[in-house]
Amino acid sequence: MRTMNRLLGALLPGSTVPAGAQVAPSDLNLVQVVQGLTAPVQVVNAGDGSNRLFIVGLLGRVSVLEQGASAVRATPFFDIPQCQNTPPPNLCVRTDYENGLMGMAFHPNFESNGFFFIHYIDRNDDSVFARVRVSQTDPNVADLTTLTPILRIDHGFRFHRGGDLAFGPDGFLYIPMGDGSDQGDPCRRGQTLTPAQLAQNDPRSGDCPADANFVGPLANPRSRALLSKVIRIDVNGTTPAGSNELCGSNPDGSAPYAIPPGNPYAGSNGVPGACDETFSYGWRNPFRFSIDAETGTMFLGDVGNNSQEEISADNITGTGNRDFGWSNCEGTQGGPNGNCAGSVPPVFPYPRNTGLGSSVTGGFVYRGPIWGLRGICFWSDFTAGIISFLRRPVPPSTTWTNTVWRDTTQALVSFGVGENGDLYTVDIGGNRVWRFPSAQVGVVFANGFD
Repeated sequence: MRTMNRLLGALLPGSTVPAGAQVAPSDLNLVQVVQGLTAPVQVVNAGDGSNRLFIVGLLGRVSVLEQGASAVRATPFFDIPQCQNTPPPNLCVRTDYENGLMGMAFHPNFESNGFFFIHYIDRNDDSVFARVRVSQTDPNVADLTTLTPILRIDHGFRFHRGGDLAFGPDGFLYIPMGDGSDQGDPCRRGQTLTPAQLAQNDPRSGDCPADANFVGPLANPRSRALLSKVIRIDVNGTTPAGSNELCGSNPDGSAPYAIPPGNPYAGSNGVPGACDETFSYGWRNPFRFSIDAETGTMFLGDVGNNSQEEISADNITGTGNRDFGWSNCEGTQGGPNGNCAGSVPPVFPYPRNTGLGSSVTGGFVYRGPIWGLRGICFWSDFTAGIISFLRRPVPPSTTWTNTVWRDTTQALVSFGVGENGDLYTVDIGGNRVWRFPSAQVGVVFANGFD
């Protein structure tokens, strides 16, 4: 079946390399960096000069891999208990269904302020985005007593959490959210821009109304309108109490974050009443994404429903249409609730279950030292394990080009980068992290793809 997947993938439209395009070095390989992990889902670095890798585990543990080590430190960076304990502790991660510790991002000034941010699902099935500080006495241990929620989002169902978070080169925190819904987006979260639309959609399903257990600080029922969005916030600022259009604020309007003035719906921008936190909308389940620091391009792998998987690109300084389609549209085809008219198409859609898989993992632009890879977006599919390279159009063409590189037979859930530019991928099925090495380093890749 793997062989058939590989052969079918090679025949898919756009899977060949055009004449004159750069190809990967012949010695590019995958080398195991560490094994014996527990449900790893992400690898990140702190940007503090330590060259450590932080490996995020779905079950609540983050491990530290020091430079040159073949095993993680015995003491984790932190380990949040699971909510399945009876009785559950106050701070815990729910790990059933599609829940867990979803992602982690270090503050751009982590070296000086010690802050990092995490996304986890709490005991009530809701998303919590929290700021945590590293221990003041041990740089390899986090101080969980400093954990402070900055945003909470009410979910109605147990799937499509999104999960990732990352800082852009603009210093703002980007958070892609899934529709938090059942198949087909019955609550229409994909096209819900304002809290007023929540009340209109609530009768569609028992999963749509606000959760009575969603209580406490930052428990805003309007936060359901942030599902199916890419959220952009300024974690270095705050919002004072008063009237505003925030959907994740406290009841008095205050929030432990500020809204970048360039957000498309901030204040009186865009649609009246739309959540100020929204950067774009129409996403089904963008489980993994990245922001290319050199171009400001965001690459999102949006997991499909019935017909297509998709990789979409969006510039963080871009203006104009912010609707990426779901659930009116799925990829380039009509979705369960409409059609693609007026939405932004993906740069690379592919049909589900016809060779490349059915759960996209993407994507991460390579900016390291290997000469043939700079500017290429690496991506894979969780169900197929095939790693592919996505390239920008070479003018005058306007078509992105996809090249199948290797069928790994791994269950790949994310890509990440070390401080030295090395690229890694995470295999949750084998509980391993892999690195992409090549001897072809040191030559600047400058053929127009950047």
